[in-house]
Amino acid sequence: EQARDNTEWQFPNEVLQSQVFDFDGTDYINLDTLVNLGVNSTISFWYKTSANNQGLVVLGGASGPYEYVVQWGSAVNKVYFRVGNTVQEFTGVTEIQDGNWHNYCIVRTGAGAELFVDGSSRDTLTGLPATTDTLIDVIGATSSGTSALNNSYLTQVAFWDTDQSTNITNIYNYGSPQSS
Repeated sequence: EQARDNTEWQFPNEVLQSQVFDFDGTDYINLDTLVNLGVNSTISFWYKTSANNQGLVVLGGASGPYEYVVQWGSAVNKVYFRVGNTVQEFTGVTEIQDGNWHNYCIVRTGAGAELFVDGSSRDTLTGLPATTDTLIDVIGATSSGTSALNNSYLTQVAFWDTDQSTNITNIYNYGSPQSS
């Protein structure tokens, strides 16, 4: 277990290194329960692919007309982040398809969000709906599980219903997956 109520979390990498989701473009993980992260939250995951992943969904969410929360952009080097009906894009994310493992953290604080890649701030967003919750129900596809299925490796997916921006370095340094 990576997090416990009212305690500091740790990533014991030696325990997690063999736990990698290998998505082949036909499968996904249905969480069965909608995860409500509220308006202040942190999403972290490690991702690896060498394929063209434009338009593929990392995390799906069922609210609004769009069925994703985090999606690789339909244009190269972009990450889309959706809250309710509002979609915005983080730009300049050149690591997405280089064939190496990278840690992505999105910290949302009300109407703003910040993307961290491998522990470094990459881009910020403003203008998100400050009172609309971040909702997630699928890993690796849209919430219906019928489109934008991922073809990649994904590991150490973690959600917090709090701002973990002061812990980004720890999340990155203590969560490195072993190569697969």
